[in-house]
Amino acid sequence: MNAIYSFKNFTELNELESEEVLQGRNKEEVRRWMTSDRMITSDEHRRFMDSLKLNDTSIYVRIERAGCFAGVYSLNDIVDGAALGGFWVSEFTRQRFLALNVVFQGMDYMFRTYGIGRIYGCQRIDNLGTVRLNALLGLKRCVSSAGCGEGFEKIEITRLQWDQIIFQAPKLLKLINRAERLNP
Repeated sequence: MNAIYSFKNFTELNELESEEVLQGRNKEEVRRWMTSDRMITSDEHRRFMDSLKLNDTSIYVRIERAGCFAGVYSLNDIVDGAALGGFWVSEFTRQRFLALNVVFQGMDYMFRTYGIGRIYGCQRIDNLGTVRLNALLGLKRCVSSAGCGEGFEKIEITRLQWDQIIFQAPKLLKLINRAERLNP
């Protein structure tokens, strides 16, 4: 892949980067797919960002692609090497059809940097784009959707499964590389 991706923990963001995250999170296209679709105030955002400094069970990273804000990948409820994963992508990413690439980079970063053994999540059944994206990335539906709420289903992937996908999924890698070539 040609583009350079970088990752920065929310606890290390400067004021401008933090504001860009807040503005992106409050966009209608992002909010409509979140667990809570309400607008986040500046004060709420500031308190949340401060709370992460004392939280050892959550990691939020801001992802940049070629110096532009591309999205967020998060891990919550980190226990025994397993974590609840989540993401959203920026308008920059959506306009360039790079969501798959950004989420792929975010997941890979979390697995490799933080030693996570399993990422699980809850996806909205009616968010077909995310359902397809997660399937391409190898996340599998769980038998039980306990803890996900109505209209959601539980999905997961282990580090071992992830490593196999990276080396044995030519279709996925071809899609990612094609999107990168189209967005120099």
